[in-house]
Amino acid sequence: MLGLVLGVAVLALTVVVSVAGAGARPAGQAPAPAELLPDLEQELPSDLTVTRSGTATAPRYSLGFRSAVRNIGNGPLVIRGHRDDGETPTMTADQAIERSDGSESLVPGIGSMRYVVNPDHQHWHYLGFDRYQIYELRRARTSTAVERDHKTGFCLGDRYEVTTAPVPNRAPKPSWLGRCGLGDPSLLSIEEGISVGYGDSYAAFLEGQDLPLDGLSDGRYVLVHRVNTDRKIRELSYENDAASILLDLRWHGGVPNLRVVLMCPDSATCDDPPAKPKAAVHRRARPKPAARASGSFVPDDSADGTAGDWAALQWNFAGPNGVDAPRAWANANAAGAPGGAGVTIAVLDTGVAYADLAPYRASPDMAATTFVPGWDFVDDDPDPIDENGHGTHVAATIAEATNNGYGLTGLAYGARIMPVRVLDASGNGDATTIARGIMFAVDHGAKVINLSLNFTPDVDSSRIGPLLSALAYAKQHGSLVVAAAGNEAAGAVDYPARSNDVLAVGATTEFGCAAQYSNFGPDLDVVAPGGGADASLPGDPYCEDGRVGRPIYQVGFERRPDQFGISNPYIGTSMATPEVSATAALVIASGVLGPNPTPAQLIARIERTARDLGPTGYDEHYGWGLVDAGAATAAIRLQRVRRAG
Repeated sequence: MLGLVLGVAVLALTVVVSVAGAGARPAGQAPAPAELLPDLEQELPSDLTVTRSGTATAPRYSLGFRSAVRNIGNGPLVIRGHRDDGETPTMTADQAIERSDGSESLVPGIGSMRYVVNPDHQHWHYLGFDRYQIYELRRARTSTAVERDHKTGFCLGDRYEVTTAPVPNRAPKPSWLGRCGLGDPSLLSIEEGISVGYGDSYAAFLEGQDLPLDGLSDGRYVLVHRVNTDRKIRELSYENDAASILLDLRWHGGVPNLRVVLMCPDSATCDDPPAKPKAAVHRRARPKPAARASGSFVPDDSADGTAGDWAALQWNFAGPNGVDAPRAWANANAAGAPGGAGVTIAVLDTGVAYADLAPYRASPDMAATTFVPGWDFVDDDPDPIDENGHGTHVAATIAEATNNGYGLTGLAYGARIMPVRVLDASGNGDATTIARGIMFAVDHGAKVINLSLNFTPDVDSSRIGPLLSALAYAKQHGSLVVAAAGNEAAGAVDYPARSNDVLAVGATTEFGCAAQYSNFGPDLDVVAPGGGADASLPGDPYCEDGRVGRPIYQVGFERRPDQFGISNPYIGTSMATPEVSATAALVIASGVLGPNPTPAQLIARIERTARDLGPTGYDEHYGWGLVDAGAATAAIRLQRVRRAG
């Protein structure tokens, strides 16, 4: 049975609205209405991405980043702009402050608003507040700014809900969902704002969310984001109006390589960290994500927009809780094996959209992918065409064409894919058919075999003898088998992942929590991004019971097997598994384990370089941790945390 989830659950929100109570007062005196002030908190810069433009002989590099500010105060931020006539180019901006009795006060003249035309779109910008989106890059331990923002201002609105911090006075629903007078420069007045419990953000490279790297020398820099720098907006606290990260920049062969050294919320002075004190708790701190520099290879895949937009959707590759694809790509490039070139990965699934065979079409974003002959063990013919879509999604995660200016990226985009169909159009299969597929893949040179499939929990080893024999055959002949743990939220890993001859993969969400559906238990080896909702794990600071994150995106079927697009997103351990298979291929190609590593060596490398989640060391919800393709392919030695006992 196919371990597959086709839908994403909708998060049900419990809204709590607190009413401000009156403080102590003399008898007989009427209470003064309390002002409900906002509290603007600048979040850390995130989604760091390096892009390349210019020509092959004169490249230019830029660092893009997402910035966000959220309102965690007692009242909304309300900015009202007004002007007397359409000839005046700017509006005067006032702040409206709500009171507990339903009235409001006004802070006049806190700034101005202007109708701004940008390449992306045009609307009314508030010209002072937008500094929370403005970067200042400065050399560490100096006060000299070497780069500043190019932005004109900001359009305020409720773009996302705060889910990572308690907000007692959360608004029951968002209020500012408009586009700030988009396409209407004739307005004489406008209102923008951010509700309590909501935030606003700008994506990397959107309207100036980037800075040039050219001309910066090797060294450490601090990237600072600020909100309300002139303090003209009244709010509860100004202590959390800045956030910064410490970056280390190194140029190799004319290509920038960046890593995040330190993250400093609520601080604009993120200098070199002090010596670390001895840990006083038994939970490992979340490691700092690497900046999304991609070494000598910077993908330009455009998703649905401009070059480089892939990173906005593929959080599983480039996000802070992803597998660090950019660093892995740089490492493979440095080893002369871009994208895992030279390694064959067999995808045993519903088939792959690898060729035009009417009525089926090849995926347009795998036109440059290298395929080797496979087999259809369902129809017993040499054409393992996908009639379901699941196998194409899995194969795309592994080796979708990358840096082709279209669609999304594949983690091991240079690897060869061997399509082997063992599941029918409904996603069903049997142990004997899967066993035949494994034997075929081993005998035809597959170094890695991906099994994004699982049997139901009631199936034990006595019912799948031929399959277990095939798994042992693969291990004996040097092929690594990677399999999905299953999606029943059960306390035991499903077969075939439960086999000792398999690397068993569970799933995590974009928040770094174990996925709600992911099976767990003593046979789980590692986890990788699978999307969906957080599991209920009390004590894990990165989990919120029922919180729903994004799915895993790839170019795939769009309603029919001859129509393709970035659609029909999936969640599940099926989606996590190909990320691990692709990582294994990159490790092989990088040569960090020598020319022909064994399955045991590959498993050890992937486990030892995984980012520890949950309790320190091995645990049954995360195994050895979140797979880190960047660390696994790095030419360094890493020490594994040993399992207790």
